[in-house]
Amino acid sequence: TFLGGITQYTYNKFLNLLVYQHFIFSGEKKSIIEAFGIADTDIQELIGQHHSENIYVAREESRPHGTYPFEQQMLNIIKNGPAERRKFIDLELSQIDKVYLNDLSNYNKIVNQRNHLLKEIDFNKGALATLDVWDMQLIHYGNRIISRRKEFIEQVNEIVSNIHYKLTGGREELKLIYEPSNGNFTFAQAIERNKEKDMRLKNTSVGPHRDDICFMVGELDIRKFGSQGQQRTAALSLKLSAFNACIIFSSSCISSLS
Repeated sequence: TFLGGITQYTYNKFLNLLVYQHFIFSGEKKSIIEAFGIADTDIQELIGQHHSENIYVAREESRPHGTYPFEQQMLNIIKNGPAERRKFIDLELSQIDKVYLNDLSNYNKIVNQRNHLLKEIDFNKGALATLDVWDMQLIHYGNRIISRRKEFIEQVNEIVSNIHYKLTGGREELKLIYEPSNGNFTFAQAIERNKEKDMRLKNTSVGPHRDDICFMVGELDIRKFGSQGQQRTAALSLKLSAFNACIIFSSSCISSLS
């Protein structure tokens, strides 16, 4: 089966999420599998009733102050700032796409080098001549990261709407929107437009390291205006959707190799 292509770490996270769903939607033990559209019999066997209940009991006995540690972790994705949401998408993508991981590593190194250069320009005017070279590399890797993130968001959106619809009893539909910090400009245009600002602030003010993800339920941006219940359910839907997207990606990779 393609389960061998899924890391145990990812699978354990998924089990924790099932237990959490079990907790907040008590009385639906038998519908956990069906709720998320999991058809693979190997996964069904692995998350059988006995196994799920054992984990549930262990979590219930150890949880502090009436909340699970991963509950707060999930809520942070919605409630906290853009850095938390970037961390989520970077971690999910890095597990399934080593090219993305390499691009992200190179991009972060270039951002650090560029920021160091911006600070150095005041003391070494000759350093300004190398800024364009760093910008070319920044744009190259930045565009690759933005493109892959948008592709992943599209994949998740194909799944998350249905999961969220079921979790809310058909009352809500969730949609994710990628918000690049360059707005309506291309990344290259934004770098050029912000160059003087960056030199003044000694920092790279635009790029994938400044991007965000918007969570919309209807016309409501639940990052800012959603209730805690809406934010919690949206975070759960997001995690489950990302896991399903990882399964689809792993399955397609294995199929291409067979």
